[in-house]
This record gives sequence, C-alpha cells and structure tokens, in this order.
Amino acid sequence: MAAKSNRTRRRRSDKRQLFEVEQIRSQDLTVSQDRQDRLASQIIRLQPKTLNQARLIKSIRANHVTVASAPAGCGKTLVALHEAAWMLEKGAIDQILYTKPIINFREQNGLGFLPGDLDEKVLPLLAPLLDNLEVFMKPGKIRYLLDKGKIKYQPMEHIRGRSLRHTFMIADEFQGISVHGAITVISRIEESSKLVMLGDSKQCDLLLPANALDDALTRLKGAQSVGIVEFTSNDIVRNAFLKDVLMRYDPHPRNN
Repeated sequence: MAAKSNRTRRRRSDKRQLFEVEQIRSQDLTVSQDRQDRLASQIIRLQPKTLNQARLIKSIRANHVTVASAPAGCGKTLVALHEAAWMLEKGAIDQILYTKPIINFREQNGLGFLPGDLDEKVLPLLAPLLDNLEVFMKPGKIRYLLDKGKIKYQPMEHIRGRSLRHTFMIADEFQGISVHGAITVISRIEESSKLVMLGDSKQCDLLLPANALDDALTRLKGAQSVGIVEFTSNDIVRNAFLKDVLMRYDPHPRNN
C-alpha cells in the first residue's frame, strides 16, 4: 500500500510540474500581434526544456534579481539571454549587459596580461555570449545590436561605480568572485533594471572560504524581489552523455 501511495504522489507531482511548464510556455510578455510577428522574424522563440528552465523564466519575469545555480549544460545562460533579448525587442529595457570575471582560473593573470588593445583583450571573453545569441538570433541582428551598444560586454572587475538604468544585466560565472565582489555587482542596478546571477559552484577556482554564488543562494533566499533557482544534473540538456560524465566528477550530486 505504501509503495502504491508513493507512486500516486509521484504521478500527481509530475502532473503539477508539467502544468507549471505549460503555464510558462503559454505566457508571454504583452506584445501586440503586429509586433509579435515582427519579433518572431528576428528572434526564434525558445521553449523551456525542463521544469527548472521554466522556473528560471518565471523568476526573471517576476523579480528584480534572480540567482541560478546549475551544472554545465543546463541552458541557464541561454535562457537568461533569450529573456533579455525578448525584453529588449519589446522595449522593456534599453540594453543588455553581459559580465563575467576575467580571472576564473588560478593560472590566469587578468586582463592586462592578455595581448592586444582593450577590444582584442575582451573578444575571447565574448564567446559564451555570442555562442548563445546565435542559437536564437540571426547573425545580422546580433551585429546590429552590438554595433548600436544594445548588447554590451564588460569585465566584472571593471563594473564598479556604474549606475545601470533600464538594463538587463547577466552576471555569469558568479562563483568566480568573492562575496565582496557580489555587493559591487548587485549595487549597480536600479529599480528599472534586472540582474540575473548565474554560476556553477563545482567550477569555482577561488582560494577563499566562500564564493559569491554559494553565499547568494543562502543569504538572499526569501529577500524581497529575489528569486532562487537551483538546477541539478537531471536538468542537463546539452547532450546525452554529459550528465553521466559530470556525475563521475561529483561524488555528491544533487539529483532532487
């Protein structure tokens, strides 16, 4: 009887989760039909592949700040960028700012160590941004938005002192900065902006007692207008074998 009861509860839970995903899929930012048709020609409208992708979308739309922790291959950066691009095209924001730490490997020496002028130094750091934009946006559109300054990249170490209005900021690799660095990032945004902090604690190279991502997951839980989404290895969608490979590197994976 207990086993049957557990199976029934699992089925009900699965149905609730499927219903939640369908709600997210059916929702959209309020846009007129004419504008919807025009946006569709510019941006491929992606649908969430997992429940936590749907929760990430829901949190971004509902909150000023979202913290998302996820293993590699869960689509967290893609989902955040897609929501940002859709809001930009709708006119809900003026710009997308993608930022990440320069030094996220112990053997790296910072931006000044790289050859070339500033544009040449940051070009390799744009790769994750461009890789994800190319999934749902035409190359010509990407180039136009970059040239017009509607999509920008700035190293996280250089963001101090800015005041960001009507901006969708994506702070990637958030496990690569200190707790003090997190304060610098969070304090940049004004009420008209959104901030999505993304990362994977398993890829932290900081020689510190705590990193900004792990700290934010606990410190900001329950804070006003802050959403927390924690992906697990079950959310990996990049390819079929990645989940098994990554689990072999992690003796204590979070699967629930």
